[in-house]
This record gives sequence, C-alpha cells and structure tokens, in this order.
Amino acid sequence: MSLLNRGDSGRTIDAFAGTLPYTAPEAFQHHGYGAASDVWALGAILYLMLTGELLVGGHATSGNVSPSAGLQLRDEAMDRVCSAEFINERIEYAREGLQKIDDSEDMAWALKGLDLVETMVSQNPKSRVSALRVQHFN
Repeated sequence: MSLLNRGDSGRTIDAFAGTLPYTAPEAFQHHGYGAASDVWALGAILYLMLTGELLVGGHATSGNVSPSAGLQLRDEAMDRVCSAEFINERIEYAREGLQKIDDSEDMAWALKGLDLVETMVSQNPKSRVSALRVQHFN
C-alpha cells in the first residue's frame, strides 16, 4: 500500500541515505526524514525535467568521483539545499528562463510545473505539499 493510499504516518528515518542532488534539508541536518523528504526529492527531479539543470545547481553528471571530490560535492550540495535563499534564487532563475519559451501553451505548462516544484521544496517539511496533494495539484 502506498503512502498516497494510507497517508503519511509521520514516521521518520534517522540514518542518512540519499542521492546528493535530491536529498532534502532535514536529511542533511540529521532531523530524520520521511514522506516529506520524498516530496522534496520529487520536486528536485521535476525541476531537472523542466530546466535540464539540478536544483542544487549545475548539470546532472554520471561517473565516479574521487573520495575527496565526493566530500566537496556533498558539502556544496548540503550548503545549497539548506539555504532557502539559494533555492528561491534557483526557482526565480528557472522562472525567468521558462518565460522565454516561444509556445505560450508550453510556457504556461512549464510555469505551472515550476509552481508545483516551489511547493515541493519548501525548507520546512511541515510546510511542504503532501504527496497526496501533489497528485491533485492544480
């Protein structure tokens, strides 16, 4: 049974796990994470789909990195994800870019998607849109 069907029980996990560009602030801050953290991750993925860039900045890459480079990437991602100012700047940057889409219908769709992202990546997990509400976002 999915969280959408049974609702969020409010349970959280305290051990760190996640892929850096999609990890919610509460996981980096060791406050535990649960369904709201998954909503953050989905918001980061939707941002990537809409803009072609990672929410934490830059382009998605693949491949192995050295341990020291990995630590540097983790620290950068953590600082950026935990900064409401940085996240808000990324949303505004994306909004400006999406407004340049030639087709007005495509632009409207993309901007609506970005509005959804904005509700999904609130710094406070309790303020984040729920998984059920994402499903019915209008």
